[in-house]
Amino acid sequence: MGIREIYDIGIIGGGTAGLTAAIYGARAGRSVVLAEEKVYGGSIISTDKIENYPGIESLSGAEFAEGLYSQAKKMEIDFRSCRVTGIGIKDDRLKEIQYEGGSIFARTVIIAVGTRPRKLGLANEEYFIGKGMSYCATCDGAFFRGKTVAVIGGGNSALGETAFLSRIAKKVILINRKDSFSGEETVMRTVNGLSNVEILLKTQVVMLSGDGRVESMVIENTDSGERKEISVNGVFPAIGYEPNNMNFDNVVELDHGGYIITDEKRQTKTPGIFAAGDAIRKNYRQLTTAAADGTIAALSASKYLEME
Repeated sequence: MGIREIYDIGIIGGGTAGLTAAIYGARAGRSVVLAEEKVYGGSIISTDKIENYPGIESLSGAEFAEGLYSQAKKMEIDFRSCRVTGIGIKDDRLKEIQYEGGSIFARTVIIAVGTRPRKLGLANEEYFIGKGMSYCATCDGAFFRGKTVAVIGGGNSALGETAFLSRIAKKVILINRKDSFSGEETVMRTVNGLSNVEILLKTQVVMLSGDGRVESMVIENTDSGERKEISVNGVFPAIGYEPNNMNFDNVVELDHGGYIITDEKRQTKTPGIFAAGDAIRKNYRQLTTAAADGTIAALSASKYLEME
């Protein structure tokens, strides 16, 4: 599709929710533009295996993302590579998607910006990013072949990263500040059966050390307060995510966690602005719910256009 002056639907974010919304919007006969800053597919790209999506027995997150993007590329959708900085309201029927260097105008907008990895909050954490610290095992795990790495977290993300890294690293130390894991039982059983995985419960990381790269970390027992230093070559935090909604608080209502509040139609407080995926407040954040959100938001936007 060529660049238009005004689109029916402008989508911010090219993850599962955003790409699904684009496909449904285009299939509804609407002109669609999708703005994505980085790579299409979103955070699912870093997932080693997907085994809980209906109709798909097993495939990698990268394969799923590639298939979804390929499907969207066959539709009449205008893809823009840009970093969106905000949304302006021109009037009741026109929204301005603002990005570095220009603007996109659309009659409706769907925010599907997803989340970013939550950081550990250590004093020197930023320094070690890319120097032994990574938030994506499938992206950077190959650099640690035959080495000792630590995964920090207690949910499905941490368990999945551990299982993936166990096939590459000499040893994986899984560190969880709680006394149990919150991930799926099947994934937990897999991790428990791995011979090169050491699990440390009631433990937190308080310091990273190294001369130019991560060489060790100081861990602390959350009950006794006892500390000790252990040698590691790599650190992979997997302690959850935070929403990327800070640029849109002028047009949407955010809850205490920074997630966008919508109704069942994925409508925000501003008429004509919808939201979908991990960016919104909801109880469950799964691949299936992201796709469902994108579907609902696109169909709701199309319905909204009919009533203008």
